[in-house]
Amino acid sequence: MANGPSAEIIYGHDDRRDIYELDPLSRVRADATAVLAMVSVDSLTIKDGQATLNTAVYGVENKLCDDQRFWAQRCVQDLCSCFLVAPDMVATAAHCAEAFPREKVRFIAGFEMIDPKDERLVFPLTDVYEAKELIWRGHAIDAALFRLNRSVRGVRPAHIQLNGRIGEGGAVHTIGFPMGLPKKYSDGGHSSRSMGRGAHLPSSAPCTPVSSRSSSRATRRSCPATAASR
Repeated sequence: MANGPSAEIIYGHDDRRDIYELDPLSRVRADATAVLAMVSVDSLTIKDGQATLNTAVYGVENKLCDDQRFWAQRCVQDLCSCFLVAPDMVATAAHCAEAFPREKVRFIAGFEMIDPKDERLVFPLTDVYEAKELIWRGHAIDAALFRLNRSVRGVRPAHIQLNGRIGEGGAVHTIGFPMGLPKKYSDGGHSSRSMGRGAHLPSSAPCTPVSSRSSSRATRRSCPATAASR
């Protein structure tokens, strides 16, 4: 924490965990493999059959106090989370689909911490996928579907709930890349409202949206003259 007065802004208990901390045989770990990073090709350096993510130190990039969690991890600018719903199809947010020209979108499997100190930042081009087409986009629920240029190898698509409802307050977990950090898992979340099968989706859409809100909103403190807001 920098010297001088500060104001604490508390967003709730930060229960984010890195993927390597999860039981490798658990259902959650399997779910995590279906979550891909969506970036612009401009965020990659491609050389000798490999793609390297262009990163910055999370704490430096966001001007955070040095006692904040994940301060030393690497982060990627302009990164969105998405998840595999079919071998060659991902779901993401509609605003992410609009963030990059389709021809520049790339999807990467495996951007995560492999131990407490090391991130996986270099990927064979076989683990980097292009967007073949934007299949559907729904602004009402901020969701979109992309078809990839080929099937994702070695990854099982996410299990999609096709029947029943998740009632308001129903338990959920979230997996993604908060602030462009390596993949994180958070449990203890609850749905913010009840949603049932196929709400607001066209009949051709292969997945059902689940409204969820994570409890893993980080506790932050603003350092004098270097408050992080994003």
